[in-house]
Amino acid sequence: MPGRVGLLLRRFDDFWFRPESTLTLGVFRLLFGSYLFFLYAISFPNWERFYGPWGLIPREPLESLHRTSGLSLFSLSDSPEFLWALYGLALAASASLSAGFLTRLSTLCLFAIHASQLHRNPPLVNGQDQVASVLLFLSCFAPLGASLSLDRRLKGRGDAAPGAALGADERRPPWAWRLLQLSIALIYVFCGPAKCLDHVSWCDGTALYYVSHSTRWFRYPEVELFHSVALSRIVTFASLALEVLFPYLVWIPRLRTPSALTMMAFHLSILLVLSPAVAFFNAIMVIALVLFLPPAALRTAAACFRSPPAAATSRLGNDAPRTAGAGDETVARPIFF
Repeated sequence: MPGRVGLLLRRFDDFWFRPESTLTLGVFRLLFGSYLFFLYAISFPNWERFYGPWGLIPREPLESLHRTSGLSLFSLSDSPEFLWALYGLALAASASLSAGFLTRLSTLCLFAIHASQLHRNPPLVNGQDQVASVLLFLSCFAPLGASLSLDRRLKGRGDAAPGAALGADERRPPWAWRLLQLSIALIYVFCGPAKCLDHVSWCDGTALYYVSHSTRWFRYPEVELFHSVALSRIVTFASLALEVLFPYLVWIPRLRTPSALTMMAFHLSILLVLSPAVAFFNAIMVIALVLFLPPAALRTAAACFRSPPAAATSRLGNDAPRTAGAGDETVARPIFF
């Protein structure tokens, strides 16, 4: 019995604190920062309309109804200059986060501004806003700038060898990474049962049949193929099975990568067939699922792009750079990394 307890404690310690590669966090940071930059860029026409003191929802009446609305940077000043300064800071911080420059500071700024937006205009809040808020909060504690970042390059931790950007990276305790993963897994833990309790159509398999007739939620309501009850039952039950099983299967090492890729494909398919109203939620879920991809899987994928085909290598002949100590053997210089 003591041996089993010790084994469990060691596994618990390894799960939370054994240093691991930060490559996955670097890829996640790049995608997440780009997503936020795009989100703020398209918010430009409505920024003052949504978050100004006299916008769609005036600030003072809102704060009198909801005390938490005062927990917002927008409550500090009513001046247009301050409002647009926050916008400029959000845009710059999201670009900085994507590039991995002043990563921790950029994440803190983005979390403060994003949380302020949620408190300033609650009716605008959607699922993707809540997911982004949780990811930003937990990212404040994660070493997002330890890989694929300008921070690492500027601090002299970059690799001197060409193409080694994805080959060698810092190893850090993964506790903040684990919290990010758990926050996403918990979404699916509650999502499947909530759907079954929400409407009977999820239990009898007709949920997607009714969605396929909706001009508001479905891109192709005129396509008869999607109106099949049998197809609807297959797709409805399959989607439920994916959402129910994913948060448990993803922790099995051999199933982690297939599970994450399957869920990414699931959300991408939703992007293709459902209306743009749910596009941002599915986009951020695809980005969040990157957190479950092991660094080894990312390196394998990157190897397909950074190494030229063998035929191309053989044609390089004597022009290819020689590896020190390799005699007459030649290797091709990596293409992208």
